[in-house]
Amino acid sequence: QIFNSRITDYFYIENTKTILIRSDNKIWKGADEGDSWKLIEGLLKDIKVLAMIQNPYFKEHMYFITQSDTQYYTTDAGETIKKMKVLSNPNLLELPILDFHPTKKGWIIYTSSKNCEDIFSSDCRALAYYTKDNGEEWDDLDTYVRICSWALDTKFIVDEELIFCESYENKRGSQRSFINNPLQFWSSNDFGRNKNILFNDIVGFATFEQYMVVAEARLRLWVSLNGANFTEAKFPLNMQITKNAYTVLESVTSSIILHVTTSPQDLNPWGNILRSGSNGIDFVQSLEFVNRDEGGFVDFEKMRGIDGIALANIVINVDELNMGGTKKKLRSRITFNDGSTWKPLAIPESDSNGRSYDCSGDCSLHLHGYTERRDPRDAFSSPSAVGLMMGVGNVGNYLTPYLDGDTFLSRDAGKTWIEVRKGAHMYEFGDQGSILIMVNDEEPANSFLYSFNGGDTWKEHNFTQSTERVRVYDITTYPSGNSSKFLLRGSYEGDLSKEVVIYLDLSAKLPNKCNEDDFEEWIPTHSEETGCFFGKKIKYYRKISDRICHIDEVKHPEELDATCSCTVQDYECGYNYIRDGESCGTASNVLEYIMKEQCANGETFCYRKIPISNCTGGLNFSKTKELCPRASSALFWGLLVLLSLIIIGAYVIYRKHNRHFGYSTLGHIRIGDSLSSISSFFSSILSVAMDLISLIRVPTFISQIFSRTPTPSSRSRYRYSPLSQDDHNENQFEVSLDDYNNDRE
Repeated sequence: QIFNSRITDYFYIENTKTILIRSDNKIWKGADEGDSWKLIEGLLKDIKVLAMIQNPYFKEHMYFITQSDTQYYTTDAGETIKKMKVLSNPNLLELPILDFHPTKKGWIIYTSSKNCEDIFSSDCRALAYYTKDNGEEWDDLDTYVRICSWALDTKFIVDEELIFCESYENKRGSQRSFINNPLQFWSSNDFGRNKNILFNDIVGFATFEQYMVVAEARLRLWVSLNGANFTEAKFPLNMQITKNAYTVLESVTSSIILHVTTSPQDLNPWGNILRSGSNGIDFVQSLEFVNRDEGGFVDFEKMRGIDGIALANIVINVDELNMGGTKKKLRSRITFNDGSTWKPLAIPESDSNGRSYDCSGDCSLHLHGYTERRDPRDAFSSPSAVGLMMGVGNVGNYLTPYLDGDTFLSRDAGKTWIEVRKGAHMYEFGDQGSILIMVNDEEPANSFLYSFNGGDTWKEHNFTQSTERVRVYDITTYPSGNSSKFLLRGSYEGDLSKEVVIYLDLSAKLPNKCNEDDFEEWIPTHSEETGCFFGKKIKYYRKISDRICHIDEVKHPEELDATCSCTVQDYECGYNYIRDGESCGTASNVLEYIMKEQCANGETFCYRKIPISNCTGGLNFSKTKELCPRASSALFWGLLVLLSLIIIGAYVIYRKHNRHFGYSTLGHIRIGDSLSSISSFFSSILSVAMDLISLIRVPTFISQIFSRTPTPSSRSRYRYSPLSQDDHNENQFEVSLDDYNNDRE
């Protein structure tokens, strides 16, 4: 199928074989996953559709946005089209136009704009409305708004009528040119009739799974589990936050994963990845100098289908960039324990030609990440292709340009890698990983490569005549990854203004259905000895690579009835502690804070259990003790004065004793019994002092001094308190990217 202009939107409609495409402001419907196409006309005939929006909760509901007071929608994947009258045109301020309720199909919040056609307008503003019947009737919410949304989410359980809204305090002037107009944040459970101002000056907010975060303009982040009570997030003390630039990252592991920008300049930014405990409040540093782009997107990606595995790219030349350098150097890192530790990607044993890699020093595999994607829906992995990952990159000291890269594959969730092809290729997974396809991403092509045996061997198949070549932009398939049908999107050489969609159906090449004996069991593990992964054993079923068959039914993983003991992989550093090799230690510039604040209750925690882990017994870092005072500092100083008086008194006695027994009349110093008795006397004094100090809470540096003061009658003493861990919460979540920059519109 050839379209007269480039495709600007496309959506697969879940539970159907329908695809909707927007091209040249028209809507096309593809049947059988894109085998045939027809233009949707009827009510949409001669209508210029400027955007196509899918309801994320009811995906057969699609909305077609026009620049008028009449919008259009379908509730049956494009079979029928209906009109929806609105009170004013969609907003021109690049704000979300529609927000959908997760359980009520017809409940929508619509954001329009007024007097914004002229960019020099003096009273341009955004207005929010809501409907409970798919636009039959609309009611006002607020004016001079930025984002208004339903509060309820899949796991953020609140009143179904609760609404959150960002609204400017001073409702006059042009919203386009606001500089010092505070952005308030209100909630309402009666559709805006009574507004509860929660914050007076914010940068933005995000609701995802069981958490909600609000970024205040004063460089503070607040977290809520119910939308009413908020607790300030606590960031590591050794990390200086100088700007409000947060990106909430994808996570399904009962914690908030946050990228906080720390680079001093806006050009070539980077930052740190922080991870909260299950309470969403106490953040620890997971990885520093993580690459992001100017739009807030971050080189961080979770593996789909297996929790706790993620890839990220870090900037290694920050000093050079701080001195005015303009080109980042990146290295790839992977975590197998949900961000507790990160390591380089393993180098393949050889390249695709069987040659060893000539590489030394900090040499590892590096892959191009999220910030370079043409389509953010593309990924290293697929939820149904268990254990498989693909990417484009290179082996070396750092990541080289994309077009200089080669294509790599992992079959064991990123532990080991192989190079499957020289050159950069686009790739896609099909039929739950039993089909892999690739196409050249460096130049126009007329063929694609496919593999039915997990990338061991590849076959080539032409999709155009030998004289025709297509510059392919993307490979798409049904989002679940269960299909054996694909679409290649691209343009013929010499005519880049048009777009061609090529339908690939590989099902005929796999006529036989897989049987039970065509599958192997695969259990991801932190340790081959235990077979456990985050305190449990999960058995996945994967097609044996050399079995040529198609998978008819989805084979779901099974959690085995097994008890897994805790290992070091089940723990991460606690609040204000950082990874130092294999252990957790304090950064030097936060030691004083820990001494004063975290020891207030007689304990400080250098480890905590990773929220996703279900392990029991085994290694218990909650019994690992960290040096910490045991009573109040005020009491310590009072007793220290008392001890000083005792020692002074002892010294006076000593002097008197020494006048009579310590010296000869000729001024000679006597040694022997008298010296021994004095030493014993002072040893007793120090011993009493040590015992008194052991009963009170002392500042850490004093405790360390006394603990290292030897006495003849005792060994050095350390005073410890047990550490704790976050309350374990088995709820899981995932969220899309949201970026909050301290810009006033």
